Amino acid sequence: MENMKVRQAYYEELEKNQLAVRKLRHDMNNHLGVIGSFLEEKEYDKALAYFKELNITAAARNRKFCENSLVNAVINAKYNLALEKNIDCFVNIELDNLLAMDDVSLCTIFANLLDNAIEAAQKVPDREARRISLKARYTGESLCIEVENSRTGELAESKAGLLTTKPDKENHGYGLRSVRDVVESYGGHMDITPAADAFRVTIWIGSLV
Repeated sequence: MENMKVRQAYYEELEKNQLAVRKLRHDMNNHLGVIGSFLEEKEYDKALAYFKELNITAAARNRKFCENSLVNAVINAKYNLALEKNIDCFVNIELDNLLAMDDVSLCTIFANLLDNAIEAAQKVPDREARRISLKARYTGESLCIEVENSRTGELAESKAGLLTTKPDKENHGYGLRSVRDVVESYGGHMDITPAADAFRVTIWIGSLV
């Protein structure tokens, strides 16, 4: 049941991205009309600038972070959400041919870590200081994932022993606990490193062959 809920949520996020792309295609005649008008008036710089903006908008909804289509859809959804919250994002992922871990487990890790990072970073008053860094690498035997985000405010322990800033601590902290459960099921290790203005989660899973 949990796996079904995870898959449903992620496919809904994928559909949301695809809907934005379909809307852009639907409006393409209008966009082409604008570009055509610029060209007729020999305003080539404006036509080129408009075209570049269109290209950026279309590409932004479906970046290719990794070869796994489901994981890529999840990271795209979270990346776009972070940008909407004025959070600067850095993503560096090398996850090709990660066959020993199922998609649901991977998506559980990335979705929960990024959800927590976005929630914390968006609370930073200075928009210039809002940032998230996601790094992941699969070497052929081991998987390493690191998510770091800016933060503000006090941290407290939840009943699960994981950190949360939410007032209802009894019913929160489950995101990181879900991540830890997945990591430990593969014999891995998760470290949580809080600092005054940042929060970092590091995951290492070995012997993924």
